[in-house]
Amino acid sequence: QKLAISLREREKEADAMKAERDRALENSRSKAEALRNCETREEQLSAKMRMLTQSSERMDRERGELSAELREQSALLQTEASAASKSAILWKEGDDALQQLAISLREREMEADAMKAERDRALDISRNKAEALRHLETQEEQLSAKLRMLTHSSERMDR
Repeated sequence: QKLAISLREREKEADAMKAERDRALENSRSKAEALRNCETREEQLSAKMRMLTQSSERMDRERGELSAELREQSALLQTEASAASKSAILWKEGDDALQQLAISLREREMEADAMKAERDRALDISRNKAEALRHLETQEEQLSAKLRMLTHSSERMDR
């Protein structure tokens, strides 16, 4: 009877270990799925970051072109104002054009700054995802070790 009771207790322990192993396997599968989802999101963020970087570079080029155009307009207006007898009219027109260019330049700078901030946020998210991925890998390794231990223990119990 004692042997039968001991055998039943061992069977219960073995069943509990098998259930724990099954839960660990399911947890491992869930973590693998989460890892795939993280990798997919990271790829999406990387693509968005590349797009934002290209857009930022384009904005930088346009800002440089606008600055050059602004300098050219300013030089042209100063020359015309000093040479013309009706410099007040020319100055007013030039001033309006310069203000429009300055406004346009400020708007483009704000857009570029917003894009850079978005790129920085995307980089932070990517770093956080990479850290989470490393954490998941560590947990998966720990669960795998525990699963091997449980399997070994279960096999020993079966014998």
